[in-house]
Amino acid sequence: MKYLVLVAALALLSLTPGVSAQSASASYDPSTGEIELTLQPNVGVAGFESAEGLLVPTSLSDALVAAQATESVIAFFSATGLPSGTFSLGPIVTVGTPVGDLGFSFTPVGGETTVAPIAVIPEPATLVLIGLGGLALAGRRKHA
Repeated sequence: MKYLVLVAALALLSLTPGVSAQSASASYDPSTGEIELTLQPNVGVAGFESAEGLLVPTSLSDALVAAQATESVIAFFSATGLPSGTFSLGPIVTVGTPVGDLGFSFTPVGGETTVAPIAVIPEPATLVLIGLGGLALAGRRKHA
C-alpha cells in the first residue's frame, strides 16, 4: 500500500506544470485546450506543433506575440531572448487533442534546440479520485 501512495504522488508531481528544471516547459489541459508556457531567461525560440493541424491560432492570447501562427505550428522568436515568466497562451489546442499529437521545443539564444515533453494537467475528476484513494488508504491504515 505504501508503494501505491508513492507511485500516485510521483505521478502527480510528473503532471504538475513547472516541475521541470529546463529552460522552458509547457503544460496542456485537454479538457479546455489551454496551454501554459514557462520560460527561463535567454530562450530565443519556443514552439508548438500539431501533426494533425489541431492548433487554434485565432485563440492565441496576447501574452506573447507569435512569429508564426498556423493550425500546424505556433512559434515565438526573439534574437535577444523571449521574456521570462509563465504565460497563459489560451485555448490554442482543439479540445480533446491527444498529447501524442502535440510537439514542443525550445532553443536558448545561441544554443541547440531541445524537444521537450508537454505536461498534461489532469482533469479535476482525476484529482478527486487520487485524493479519495489517499483518504481511503489513510483511513484503512488507522483501523489496522
